Amino acid sequence: MQQYDRALEDSNQAIKLDQTNMHAHLVKGVTNVQMQNYDAAIADFDTVLRLDPRHVPALHWRSTAKSKKGDDAGGHTDVMTANAINPQCARDNSFMDMGCAKSQFFNPK
Repeated sequence: MQQYDRALEDSNQAIKLDQTNMHAHLVKGVTNVQMQNYDAAIADFDTVLRLDPRHVPALHWRSTAKSKKGDDAGGHTDVMTANAINPQCARDNSFMDMGCAKSQFFNPK
């Protein structure tokens, strides 16, 4: 639990410095998913998606949070949107593959 608290602290600090830091919002969202804080996670991923509506990792993580919360339809919609944006990275959650993740983080469309 301590590692999650540290990740949230670090993410919040980075967001204080730059509210448009998508990576910090994404890390915060993933941490919130791991802590089962699904509403907070969805809000974090919503922020990423306001900054970049084509951010496939944020769509997939938001899908996970929505599904865990019981919103299977919302989760499915996010997966389908991610797949339409980038079928190669979206297929079978392979967005976690370093190549796809790196290209999404460092070369957003």
